[in-house]
Amino acid sequence: MKHLSKEQIEAITKKLASQRSITLEKIQEYSSQLNEIVDNGKDENGIENTGYNQMVEFLVNGIDRYKKHLGHIENALIRLSNNTYGYCAETGHPISYERLFAVPTTTLSMEGKERRQLHNN
Repeated sequence: MKHLSKEQIEAITKKLASQRSITLEKIQEYSSQLNEIVDNGKDENGIENTGYNQMVEFLVNGIDRYKKHLGHIENALIRLSNNTYGYCAETGHPISYERLFAVPTTTLSMEGKERRQLHNN
């Protein structure tokens, strides 16, 4: 992480910690809503069958999406702690601070992202 200053690393770490906290709150919020809906059942919620199923699906998908994001955040924090953060998984080159700050969970530089997209198409 020689390409990042101490201040840049601190800013990214702070941003990741904030994203982690928000993501955990969202997981808890969605889980609570899901438990309430499931515990009360569709009849007590006054929701028709289709609406009930859609609400359950929305909450389950939201929980899954937030858990996936949480995994990316945790992985970024691990890479920060073992000094492997900020290097492109595709090219091995340093990722710019601007990109890392904009998307702190990224593992790809813009060049690496373009290469991967070309390879996958």
